[in-house]
Amino acid sequence: MKKTSIVFLIISVILILTGIVIKNKSVALAEKENIKIYRQELTENGDLIETVEFSPENTNKINIKLKDTDVNVIGNAEKNYIEIINFNTLEYSAYSNNRSFNIENDIISALSGRAESGNISFDGIRDFVRLDKHNTERKINVYISASAQIKIFDIDIENGNVSFNNINQICDYNVKINQGNITLSGTPTVSLTDFYIKKGNISLDDAFIANAKLKTENGNVNFSTLSNIIYDYEIEAETGIIKINDETYNGKYSIENDEVNGIINAHVGVGNVTITTIAPSFEA
Repeated sequence: MKKTSIVFLIISVILILTGIVIKNKSVALAEKENIKIYRQELTENGDLIETVEFSPENTNKINIKLKDTDVNVIGNAEKNYIEIINFNTLEYSAYSNNRSFNIENDIISALSGRAESGNISFDGIRDFVRLDKHNTERKINVYISASAQIKIFDIDIENGNVSFNNINQICDYNVKINQGNITLSGTPTVSLTDFYIKKGNISLDDAFIANAKLKTENGNVNFSTLSNIIYDYEIEAETGIIKINDETYNGKYSIENDEVNGIINAHVGVGNVTITTIAPSFEA
């Protein structure tokens, strides 16, 4: 090795070590002064969380495209924000673009979207070299307030569970999962669903869905709704049974009513379909 190369190597090592020392001192000083220097916060229970707020007036769509994670959408929140939990900074990008808030694993697509919306920024390398130990269970929590103008949830994940709870907005719910479960509960407004799971269960509880397209290749579909809501049914269970309240059917079941509130189209490969109607409750 040439002498100049050795000199440059030594200088590089010195600069790296100096940078590490400065970074550690800066972190210690920031903690002492209660100054936030990382995008993500390490909580007492070991979760690494980035919290991102989004505009309720200028966001019509939540788009989540990730590999292995759970996604929870919670309605009736005080404000509109998203928690990105236990992801390495290099593993995702979160940005707003064309009235859509996006969280993606695809960095190239994310950079393209950021460039289009003018959201590209660089905050230094401190978030990328962070070595804190944290939990490994990845989650996305989306909190929606009454002021939110969300019209579409578009969620595509490899493995994980997706849940929607107490959403009062009229929305389209589009979810695709390789392996995991989908649950939707407490949706009193007229909404549309398009749920597909390769392996896992679909459950809709206390839901008013105008048009439900539900498909799982290996799993069960459970649907409960009010008895005063009239549906047309188009249901198929290739190897299992179809149970509607106390009636049981094999293979296929379809019915068309004269006046309907919605349509349920359910297809199960290996598994069963259960539909339960419950009487509405009225306050005196």
